[in-house]
Amino acid sequence: MLYVQMPANPPQSGKHQVWVTKCGKHDKTIRGRTVGGRQMAGNESASEAAHASVKLLVAEKLRYLVPMTAIFMVGYIGLTVLAGFAPDLVGRKVAGSLNLGFVLIGFNYLLSWALAIVYGRVAADKFDPLAAKAAAEIRQAGKSP
Repeated sequence: MLYVQMPANPPQSGKHQVWVTKCGKHDKTIRGRTVGGRQMAGNESASEAAHASVKLLVAEKLRYLVPMTAIFMVGYIGLTVLAGFAPDLVGRKVAGSLNLGFVLIGFNYLLSWALAIVYGRVAADKFDPLAAKAAAEIRQAGKSP
């Protein structure tokens, strides 16, 4: 497990020292090294350099999760609103004793499963490699002098 810690009382000069903790060992920050695909400034800490990879991962997750969450919430809340405000519409018979409400509930279950499957595939294809890259950069930042 890898933890990035800021000191309790950072210096007032604007330069912060960050320790990367692995099994209780402390390493000083990296100065003047390339981390996260960019050159670090002299006063930039390793956590700030690796932060770019984490920001990329979060941005990529938001690009998928926000629309998927919106789709699910519209379906779920939409069904609840329809059941509350249009019971005649939801109670309309579709085939035999099957009404529109049951069909929409089944659609919600299918939608949930479809979104979960899509998320699993996107996570394996996009999020996992980005997370592994960010973790490797953080680990490299902690090991470098």
